[in-house]
Amino acid sequence: MVIRPSANPALSSTSGRSRAGLLALVISVLSLAVLVLGPQASATTAAGDPSHDTPPLPARCGGGGDFLMPQNKGVCPLKQFHRGWPTVLVWGDSHAWEFTPALRKLTQGLHVNLVAFARGGCPPMKAEDPTAKSRISCVVSNNDALAYVKKLNHRPHKVQVILSANWVTYREAWLRDDQGQSQPPSQEPYVLKMAKLAKDGIPRLMSALGRLDNVKVDVVSSMLRVPENPPPCADDNPYSCNIPRAQAIPNENDTKNWLSSTMTPLKKSARLIDVNDYFCFGLFEPCHGMVKGVHTFYDDLHISATASRKLSGYFAASIPASS
Repeated sequence: MVIRPSANPALSSTSGRSRAGLLALVISVLSLAVLVLGPQASATTAAGDPSHDTPPLPARCGGGGDFLMPQNKGVCPLKQFHRGWPTVLVWGDSHAWEFTPALRKLTQGLHVNLVAFARGGCPPMKAEDPTAKSRISCVVSNNDALAYVKKLNHRPHKVQVILSANWVTYREAWLRDDQGQSQPPSQEPYVLKMAKLAKDGIPRLMSALGRLDNVKVDVVSSMLRVPENPPPCADDNPYSCNIPRAQAIPNENDTKNWLSSTMTPLKKSARLIDVNDYFCFGLFEPCHGMVKGVHTFYDDLHISATASRKLSGYFAASIPASS
């Protein structure tokens, strides 16, 4: 899996796959694809343009224009903050931000704060900046997030942290680097830079959070995405056809086992949340680009805001009791 950020890693990426000659290819192989993967959905069955079905970004967090993720430094409040309420904090990269619609839906009308520390291409970690003068923005953001959680830890109200990231990409990048293997040509150097920091930074963060008495932590497992060379699909942008599970969620078991091991320092109540079965229906079933008329993706790497809201039940146990 490859993160394909724009020049500014805080911006969400768009599909870089060539569409030249795709229509002819679809016509020639459509019958075979249907036999292998089942009926392919049509984008026309859902209203609106799914490429615009992105998580809402409050202006106070640096929204506006083409920005799809927070740009302002520090915490991003997703609803009005009240000091006396318990707090849910979403922390990670764009694969954390994509769950904010689900969490907004859950906390609507409840006396529960919802805030986020999310930056594109920035895994949650407690990392040392090896070049302190450069002040790597991802390291700064993570340090700010940990300081914020520690501050909340001193209050009597509960804090729930939800960590999510493109785990498999970072992990595979540092494993290849450790083994002296070259990185995929399409991978940005920025990804390896973050992966090297995350290798020790993620376990270090788990240990730091595990020591906080008033803080609970749940972790979201790696999410499905569109592979670089997916099966042919007439509705290609965003992709809305079926994808073999092994392609949509590469190295799924290895990543889950690593996450489970890395979460050991957290409290016993910590959950590893896996929402992929909503889209894939089973271990040996394909993952669907559309579920019940709703587009799964708004681009090749992220689920749509509407799809995210459908996942709210997976996070219900993470919402503290409101005051």
